[in-house]
Amino acid sequence: MKQTLPYHSVPYTHIHRGSKKVCMMFSGLGYHSEKPLFYYSTMLMLEEGIDVVHVHYSYDRDFLQQSLQTVAHMMIKDIDPILTHILEAYSYEEIIFLGKSLGTVPILYDFMKQDRFADTTMLLLTPLLNFPELFTSIQESKHRGLLVIGDQDVHYDKQKFQQLHETNFQVDIIKDADHSLDVHPVSAHASLTALTNVMNNMRKSLHLVKQH
Repeated sequence: MKQTLPYHSVPYTHIHRGSKKVCMMFSGLGYHSEKPLFYYSTMLMLEEGIDVVHVHYSYDRDFLQQSLQTVAHMMIKDIDPILTHILEAYSYEEIIFLGKSLGTVPILYDFMKQDRFADTTMLLLTPLLNFPELFTSIQESKHRGLLVIGDQDVHYDKQKFQQLHETNFQVDIIKDADHSLDVHPVSAHASLTALTNVMNNMRKSLHLVKQH
């Protein structure tokens, strides 16, 4: 059920089952929490005994026509009160950030650089890496986690992505997949197989982090 804070208008959903871990999920511009990647990521987190928070911000289609700095600051302004409330009101010992497309902007632009999130697991689905500053954030990051992108995504550059194999991220490049990670030519079976692989790699990333 969606809820809001008394002093903040952006709604959020908190699936609280008493875990010591929580996954904060940040959606894309037109790819919301009901879409397959979020639906099954949420199911996976709950299966792994991890609480989930969806932040339901909403922006116009031309939101990304603004500067990266403006976009990031507006998103952080919308997210931070909810994030602060969740971390202060509940005794979470571990936090996971999961972002899809636009939802990776506040992670890469800001949260990843904060000392308080130095040990946070980062799950980046189709990040907007055409923005040089966001690409550099991943390059310089010491975080562990997962990065998933399709090789038909406009934000995918084969030569640039080879540099990311030197990071602590597991980089998963899906053949013939677009920005929604749908496989082309249109194939329900191939797209579902890709989704299954993403979930399997996400689970592996959670377990790898657990070992360190």
